[in-house]
Amino acid sequence: MIEWHRLPLRLGLLNLDAFRYVLRMRNLIDTEPSEAPPKTRSVAPPIDEPVRVARTFDGRFNDLSAPAMGAVGAAFGRNLEPVYRPDLFDTPNPITVSQTLLHREQFIPRDR
Repeated sequence: MIEWHRLPLRLGLLNLDAFRYVLRMRNLIDTEPSEAPPKTRSVAPPIDEPVRVARTFDGRFNDLSAPAMGAVGAAFGRNLEPVYRPDLFDTPNPITVSQTLLHREQFIPRDR
């Protein structure tokens, strides 16, 4: 197996596109609320060239087929079916986990 970044450019891009397709079809569960039945919408205005070729500060248009995916305030995709369990909402407690994993007694300088 060869990593995508070690392949020639076009093959690497095809590999990434196939990988994204597999992730979307098999792993991620959509957490965005859906409307039923879908309402008609007007055609969206064309996307500006700077937005099409570079990332935006708020994460919109990183995927042109789903402009809100990955944007600030958008729902985050899940790998597991969401199960409503209010009794386990804070288990494990994220504050306890972060303090346990990230707590340092002294400053540890970064190697250069």
